[in-house]
Amino acid sequence: MTAPTSQPNQDAATSAQRHDGVSPDDVARMLDGIDQLTDLFRRRLLDDKVKAQAINALSAAADAQRLAPLCREFALLLDRLAAYRSEDKDAQDFVASIDDEILAILAHYGLEPIASQRTFDPAVQRIVGVSSTAEDARHEAAATPDNTVVAVQKTGYRLNGTVIRPEEVIVYRSARTTAEADA
Repeated sequence: MTAPTSQPNQDAATSAQRHDGVSPDDVARMLDGIDQLTDLFRRRLLDDKVKAQAINALSAAADAQRLAPLCREFALLLDRLAAYRSEDKDAQDFVASIDDEILAILAHYGLEPIASQRTFDPAVQRIVGVSSTAEDARHEAAATPDNTVVAVQKTGYRLNGTVIRPEEVIVYRSARTTAEADA
């Protein structure tokens, strides 16, 4: 009699499977398919993100190539403004405000002045003169190390982190070092 009792439970499970039309194997295959589609979706999203970053980098490089000549021309204009001398305080203030406005506009496009450094840095500076007197270095000769920047002749500029014009500087070199270099 136990056999007939177990038979109805199996028949109920079988009829439920047939009624839904989905077997446990079908469910497992569907879940595998969903997992595969999810992985594919994630890979494509990552691929799209990498492509977008590459496109943005190339676009920024192209913009910098187009902007660099224009920024160099503006640097020359800023040099002229910096060299302007006048006894009239209003004229000086006016020129300084124009200088500030031009720098602010160009900053929106990634141009920034290079901050002066006390020790010569060939990555961002170019030597345009050498001084061997301690007076020019504004220090005692013994206290001033060689390659100390004593004056900035022209401001340098970076465009989006790339130096488009190095800062032009005069550096201190002791008379002994200068004599050794000449020998």
